[in-house]
Amino acid sequence: MQAKKYICVNNLANLAYISINGRVIEFKLIKYDEQSDTYFYSNKDTFLKIIVEKNKSIDEETSNIKGTIIVNKGDEISSVKFIGICGF
Repeated sequence: MQAKKYICVNNLANLAYISINGRVIEFKLIKYDEQSDTYFYSNKDTFLKIIVEKNKSIDEETSNIKGTIIVNKGDEISSVKFIGICGF
């Protein structure tokens, strides 16, 4: 986070953008599971799952978050842990 390296940006609503091999790819929300705090996105050939595992409030409008990003394209599945900030 201190290096300001971004792999994913989303608006926790209908869009997410991730960087794969230096390309920014757009995804649309298909489902949100409030119980597990998991977001499911897709585009024409790739699925994206963002699991928010920890959410610690900084102030009224901002939280530190941790979780996992899972990308599924055909038979390839990749996952990476993330940390970030969620703000309104």
